[in-house]
Amino acid sequence: MPESDEHTDARAGVLVVKTTVALPTAVLEALRQLAKTRNTTLAKVISDAIELEQYVHERTQKGGRVLVEGPDKSLTQLWIR
Repeated sequence: MPESDEHTDARAGVLVVKTTVALPTAVLEALRQLAKTRNTTLAKVISDAIELEQYVHERTQKGGRVLVEGPDKSLTQLWIR
């Protein structure tokens, strides 16, 4: 019987599924650098990015805006496609 690609993450207590994605080299390197800087895994960086994308998408679809405050307290709106 083949081994399943699904398992429960003991730390998070959630079902996880192993998957494969094709990414441009520059994107993969950026993800690896983020993981290294944050002292976490590549999977965690990707998961966090998807959760953030979902959150932003849901809010902007309802008319919300994404604003970033600069060090000088100025606000810049991010335009999400």
